[in-house]
Amino acid sequence: MSFTNYDQVKCPCGHIFEVELYSSINVQQDPELREKILAGELNVVVCPECSMPFYAERFILYLDPSAELIAFVYPALFVSDRPCWEKKMFEDFENAQKELPDFFFKEQKFSYTPVIFFGLDNLVEVLITGEEKTGKKVLSEK
Repeated sequence: MSFTNYDQVKCPCGHIFEVELYSSINVQQDPELREKILAGELNVVVCPECSMPFYAERFILYLDPSAELIAFVYPALFVSDRPCWEKKMFEDFENAQKELPDFFFKEQKFSYTPVIFFGLDNLVEVLITGEEKTGKKVLSEK
């Protein structure tokens, strides 16, 4: 299941407004969202003040169980503190495996580990190259 939440965003023109953004995506259940990511349309909003479209960059959890891919996609600016975010990713993943009800995971826990991306474009690159199952290998080469 995919999830959205409402958040305030700031347009480059300076206008601040509230908008609904995706925070968690399961492309096995919502395959059209994978296509939105590849097309560069996910979390693109239009400013009600100036009508300018822009990408509202936020954390996104990307799940594709069929490809055994769990991606924690942090904003690109977070890359400067990569060790901190990697630690948080593994802690959050471990806590979710322990604490979330079994029905959330369809009565099975993930047997594969998450991978980390900084910026949605890095995830898109992996999806386009067809490296979903070897995300770790691709990441270690960057």
